[in-house]
Amino acid sequence: MDFYHKTTSDVIIEASKFHKNNVDEHHFYVKGQKGVSFEKQVCQIRSGMDSYLEENSFPNESIIFVRLFASDYINQEEALETLRDELVSRFSCAVSIVQQPPLEGRKLVAWVYAAKDKRGNGVSKETDREKGSFICTRGNYVHIWNTQLKSLNGNPDSAFQTNEIFNRFGNYLDEQGLNIKNNCIRTWLFVKDIDFNYQGVVDARLEYFQGIKDRKSVV
Repeated sequence: MDFYHKTTSDVIIEASKFHKNNVDEHHFYVKGQKGVSFEKQVCQIRSGMDSYLEENSFPNESIIFVRLFASDYINQEEALETLRDELVSRFSCAVSIVQQPPLEGRKLVAWVYAAKDKRGNGVSKETDREKGSFICTRGNYVHIWNTQLKSLNGNPDSAFQTNEIFNRFGNYLDEQGLNIKNNCIRTWLFVKDIDFNYQGVVDARLEYFQGIKDRKSVV
């Protein structure tokens, strides 16, 4: 694994690079300039991504996911959703928006995952925007990424929301002929006011997986 760090006048890029089995995989962070407007930092994120991809000869189809960490989603929603749609259209990738204020006073940071083979090709991909899913094919492997799964009911209870999200995810896997036991590698749960809401998340998650275990379909 190699590490990369580059600082320009308005953008910082930090990356971890992996090369194995003739495949290059890069995870890189793009950070805008502190103390400037949110709109300016959005532009810096765009230019930083473009610069890194060009410098490392990554085509657009190499992008697998972009995770945007924002400081104030309520007030930044319109610009973030516009950026998300732009990234999905351009890269056909999975995009998540997470309200988790970046360090050092920044308003926006992007975490990007990209992969290409020895010929410089990206991956075969397809997206279903309505369901927030992204399917990536690499050789004999098919990876499905689901993003922005959230409760649609409006119930503020964290246990209720967790149960609804897992049920929606499980139903989606059923539609693909898959299940959590055999096919789910990792889940990320982002919890608002974690000190207050985490117990409900833990209880609902345990109840959900215990119920699946009892049906002998998932551990």
